[in-house]
Amino acid sequence: CTMSIGEQLKDITTLLKASPEDWEDRCKGLKKLTALVATTNPEHYTALLHELHDLTSLLCTCIADPRSTVVKDVCATLTSISTCLGSLFNPFADAFIPKLLNLSFVTIQAINEPSDSCIKSLLRNCQVTLIPLLINTALTDKHIVTR
Repeated sequence: CTMSIGEQLKDITTLLKASPEDWEDRCKGLKKLTALVATTNPEHYTALLHELHDLTSLLCTCIADPRSTVVKDVCATLTSISTCLGSLFNPFADAFIPKLLNLSFVTIQAINEPSDSCIKSLLRNCQVTLIPLLINTALTDKHIVTR
């Protein structure tokens, strides 16, 4: 008996909501989400996208996680989802790119490199509408590296 997309995403949501000490559960949830998207039939993408909307804030929390393993896994998950869904993932990419850009200034390579690679994948796989806004904001930023 297979679980519906909604049931699987409820299980994933529970794992992603794990306490900070249970970071391994969040990683497990991210891997389950990657597998779910990869195995979802394209005719069910609409239902998947509807359910994914509820996970956006949890995925943003994973992006900001201090553990490099969680950041690496969320970046791999977002890359995989954007590859599978393509332009259907556009609204989500707009939500994740600013969060990922914040990691581009982190000096820890295990966090910086996956986030950089993820941004490139999102830009390649999606039509991100935020780019002009991000450029304008970056040009006036106080942080010299951002400018």
